[in-house]
Amino acid sequence: MRWIIWFGVGFLAWAASEKSQAAEGAFRLRQGFLWIQVESSENGKTATFLLDSGAEQSIIDLQTAREWGLSFRKEVPVLGVGGVCQAFETDTVGLKFAETHFDRPLLAMDLKPISRRTGKRIEGLLGADFFEGRAIQLDYASGAVRILSGEFHPSGPAEVLAIRKNFGAYCVPVSVDGVSLPMVRIDTGCDGALHWSHASSVRAGELAGTKGASIGLSRGTGQTKRRGIALGRWELPPLPTVRHATPIFPGESGLLGNDVLRRFRVTLDLRETRRVLILEDNS
Repeated sequence: MRWIIWFGVGFLAWAASEKSQAAEGAFRLRQGFLWIQVESSENGKTATFLLDSGAEQSIIDLQTAREWGLSFRKEVPVLGVGGVCQAFETDTVGLKFAETHFDRPLLAMDLKPISRRTGKRIEGLLGADFFEGRAIQLDYASGAVRILSGEFHPSGPAEVLAIRKNFGAYCVPVSVDGVSLPMVRIDTGCDGALHWSHASSVRAGELAGTKGASIGLSRGTGQTKRRGIALGRWELPPLPTVRHATPIFPGESGLLGNDVLRRFRVTLDLRETRRVLILEDNS
C-alpha cells in the first residue's frame, strides 16, 4: 500500500512537470532594457544583445557583423521611433540563447547611437522573429527567460489578452485613462511604460506599401505625463506615458514597455494554438 501511495505521488509530480517544461536563459534589467548574452554558432563568440519583442526582425550591429565576417544581401528600410534608416540583410546566421538555436538572416545596422545613450555597447537585438512559434516567459522578478514546452497554466491570478499581429509585430489592447487603444505593440525594447497615440492617421510614405521592418526600440523620448493604464482587469497606478500626435507605426496605437511589463510575470504564447499574452502578478 505504501508503495502504491509513493508511486502515485511520483506520477503526479512527473505529470505536472510534463505539462510545462522549460529551457532557461537569463537577462539583466538595466536602464529599462533586457540585456542578454547570445552565442554565435558561426564562431562560438558571445555577444551582448537586447531582448526586443518590439523589433520585427532581429538585428546585429554593423560593426559586429563586420567583425564576424558576415556578408550582406541587400539594403532594407527600417522604420524606428525616430524615422526611417537603412539596414543590410545578412546571410543566415546561427545564434543560441536560452538553450535554443535560432538560424535566420539578420538586419545589420548601426546601433552605436543607442549604445552611447545606454553607456554600454549593444551588439544586436533578438527580436519578434525569435518569439514567433514559441511560448516565452519573462520572469522579471528572477531575471529568467523560459522557453516553455507543453501545456502552460498560470500558477495564480492572471489576465489573458489575445495577441494580434501587425506586419511582424505583436499587439494587444490597452486602456489609458479610459481611452481604448486596440493595437499596442508589446515592446521589451522600450524602457518606458507606454508611448501612445489616439490619432487614426498614418505617417505618409514611411514603409507604407514598401517591404521593410520596424523597430520599437525607444529610450526616454518625448514629454511624459502620468496616466492610468489598464490591461484587461489589471489596473496600474498612474505611470509616466508619452503621447504622440500621430501613430509611431502604421496601424498601431503605441508601444507597451518594460516599466509596465516588469510588474508582471509575462508569457507570450505565440504557438499556433493560442497566441496570447498572459500577465501574472509577480508581487
